[in-house]
Amino acid sequence: MKRFIKGFIIGIIIILLVGGGFYVYKDYTDKQKIKHEEEAQRLKQEEHENLVRETLSKEVIYDGISIGGVDVSGLSKSEAESKLRDKFSGLGERKIVVYIDDSSATKTLAELGLNPNFDVAINKAYQIGRDGTEEERFNQINSLKENKENIDLSLNVDEEKVKDFVNTISANMNVVSTNSDVTFVDGKLQVGESKSGKEVDKEELLSLLNENIKKAINENNDVSFETKTKTIEPSVNKDAIARVNGVIGTFTSNLGRGTAGRNANIVLSAKRISNIVVMPGETVSFNQKMGPITEANGYKQASTIQGGVYTDALGGGLCQTSTTLYNALVRSDVTITERHPHSIPAPYVPYGEDGAVWVGAKDLKFTNNFDFPIAITSSVNLAKNIITFTIYGDTNKKNYTVEMYSKCIEEIPFETQEKKSDELFVGETKVVKKGRPGYRYQSYKVYKNGGKLIKEVPYMKSYYPKSDQVVLVGTKTKTPDSKPTDMEDIPSEEPVETIDLLQ
Repeated sequence: MKRFIKGFIIGIIIILLVGGGFYVYKDYTDKQKIKHEEEAQRLKQEEHENLVRETLSKEVIYDGISIGGVDVSGLSKSEAESKLRDKFSGLGERKIVVYIDDSSATKTLAELGLNPNFDVAINKAYQIGRDGTEEERFNQINSLKENKENIDLSLNVDEEKVKDFVNTISANMNVVSTNSDVTFVDGKLQVGESKSGKEVDKEELLSLLNENIKKAINENNDVSFETKTKTIEPSVNKDAIARVNGVIGTFTSNLGRGTAGRNANIVLSAKRISNIVVMPGETVSFNQKMGPITEANGYKQASTIQGGVYTDALGGGLCQTSTTLYNALVRSDVTITERHPHSIPAPYVPYGEDGAVWVGAKDLKFTNNFDFPIAITSSVNLAKNIITFTIYGDTNKKNYTVEMYSKCIEEIPFETQEKKSDELFVGETKVVKKGRPGYRYQSYKVYKNGGKLIKEVPYMKSYYPKSDQVVLVGTKTKTPDSKPTDMEDIPSEEPVETIDLLQ
């Protein structure tokens, strides 16, 4: 029994020794394994960090990058520039050919002032993979192996030369449309043939040129493209004015006893706004039709009204032309968008019914408010001393008449200003400037159909400022031998008013 117990105890001890040894061994091996794994991880991390540092430290353009289709991987900036210059040495001779309609135009890139800026493209390529954290940079660099990048060459063109090319093409290709000639024979409208024109869309052409310049550089090749001109239809043709069938308004004014210069100006100005067609919605400026008021443009010196006084100037008489036209337009019921009265009432129409013009200050403008064209003709008959404007349109639509009259709504009396004069004796006076009252007038349009009143509406207002009278009062003392002053020796302050010479 004792021997059994002893053997049992020894067995237990052996088991414990063996188990403990195994545990110690396992613990040792586990720790060694962890140690080896940590070492391997450390080495791997160290290797990765070394690779990152090595990759990021390269002073070259990273792999997978090209400029203008040229691979610059692994090149320094200077090496990349040399390679690009070799590649694009003949770039300036590349041609841009524009085919437009049945014509063509060609320029080389050099002629267009092209100068590719390699520095900008190289710096952009070099910067790829150099922004962000080290890990972000490394990942971007690695991604270039699959997702390669191509940098367009930066262009440095002479924009003015490109625009000049566009303007040259435009000048060679553009054809102005020709409106139908409009004349009046025995009061009947005669319409000539019209012709379509064509025009280059400059903005579109400029955009296409810039796009193809870029393509020529990136591909280092000649390029060509096609475009077309736009057809420009004439604004006046037979079809457009088919509805013009008769007179819708006319007016005549008397020329008075005007000078040769004034009559010449009236004849010239009337011709410049005659035989014209105004399309629906179109606005016409009298002053623009007259052109520059210069001797070179045919105008003569004649009396005009400036600042309420009469003075000679180029173009005297134009206001009678504009006033006669204004009255014809009113009777045609055409919309007047700008109209001015004179500073002195004109004698050739009732007060409140004039239309003064003066370049830079006063104009007569009108807009065709109808849905049909209107035609304007004028005539000056010096034998009868009259000027006439006639407006033609669709008498089926404008089948009523318009008359105009004016009322004085205020008369403004002039005042008398006395000025002392030592050229006149005491008790003597002389009027050196005649007074003229001022007026405010309201005009009215009267609409009738077949002589029957349709309506009467207020129209334009006119203001004619007063001009005060100036009287000299003598202050010189008389002597027994003094003779009365000869008033003819005392000058007036303004020219003699002659209504026959009014503008």
